[in-house]
Amino acid sequence: MQSTSLIQQSLKDSWQLLCRYPVRWLTLSIMLLIFAELCMLIPLAGPALKLPVATLLSAQFCLLIHRSQHGSKPGFSGLLRGWDIRWQAAVTLSLVALLSVLCGLSLLALSGHSDSLQAFFAGPGKFSRIPLQDLLLFKLGAALAGTLMFYCLPLLALEKQAVTVLLKRGFSGLLRHPAPALLSLILLSLPDGLLLLSARMQLGIPAWLLLIPGFFLLIWLPFFRYSSTRNNGLLPSVS
Repeated sequence: MQSTSLIQQSLKDSWQLLCRYPVRWLTLSIMLLIFAELCMLIPLAGPALKLPVATLLSAQFCLLIHRSQHGSKPGFSGLLRGWDIRWQAAVTLSLVALLSVLCGLSLLALSGHSDSLQAFFAGPGKFSRIPLQDLLLFKLGAALAGTLMFYCLPLLALEKQAVTVLLKRGFSGLLRHPAPALLSLILLSLPDGLLLLSARMQLGIPAWLLLIPGFFLLIWLPFFRYSSTRNNGLLPSVS
């Protein structure tokens, strides 16, 4: 019952945070997604770099959300201003993001989809021709690994304790309060799952109709993650 009420409160808080500066947040979210997608233009390493870059930008985005609660208006300069995140935290987030990529690739390899595995590193032209079910399989593997960092990302972005201490706090919080992380995973996987179901059953539903909700879920997720981390008492020293 307590878990349900905490989720409801986090949903309410995340919506209020988003609605405080809706145009600014929407613009910054689109810019973040564009920066991440630009990584795909890098030969060979592009697909592997996309997730670490997106993770670091998400951590910086979390800082902007926190500062917006203390009178600071979110803006483009704040998104790229230096990386206010400590280098130890940035390295940890990058390594975990790379681990998520490896998990996704391992899932592809174990399923015997060697052609898709080769296309993953063959440049944006061939990457775009990876079969939908293989692409979703990779995204599922990466998302499962990324879910483990649900609470760790805000902690690493905002707190100043040792990285090992923050990771321990984040993983402990996930064991005690897994519901918000699982809800995020389910909601983010839902549009892709419906897209695959539509393709398999030949329902003829346009892809854009299913992916638009996914886009808005991506925008909402950082606010829900921040609110859940705060409401579950994992950010006691952040003011």
